[in-house]
Amino acid sequence: MSVTVKDKVWRDLVKRLKSKSYVKVGVLAAKGGNAQHLGDGITISELAAIHELGLGVPRRSFIKDGIEKNERKLQPVVAKLAKKVIEGMPLDQALGILGVVGADTIKNYVKLGAHVPPPLSDKTVNAKGSTRPLVDKGPLINSVTYEVVKR
Repeated sequence: MSVTVKDKVWRDLVKRLKSKSYVKVGVLAAKGGNAQHLGDGITISELAAIHELGLGVPRRSFIKDGIEKNERKLQPVVAKLAKKVIEGMPLDQALGILGVVGADTIKNYVKLGAHVPPPLSDKTVNAKGSTRPLVDKGPLINSVTYEVVKR
């Protein structure tokens, strides 16, 4: 039995895997995050950081926790995309798909999943008419997106 290595295919795969391209997922300044948030003097990116890090409000990590709490659902997607890259899919295309899935995962975590802890105060619930944290008029969660960075 013999093994034949198709040198060009192998070199192409190694080149693609050595790429320093990556995908960013979250509220990105360059993708609308610099927009003002409902006239309150801060940008949507700043509002995201306030909630994600708990700066002056209870910490509600919707980006980090949204991904980490859905890791089991995301692992098969990553594995399938890795296989596709090995089979010839351009890495940037795979990263783009991963970005879409990551952004949707975060949005669904906030809008559809169990409420992002901690629960809202009674005062906040009464003011907004809902018990769901981070969802009011929608600009914060609708600003979650992705960007493939090519290097």
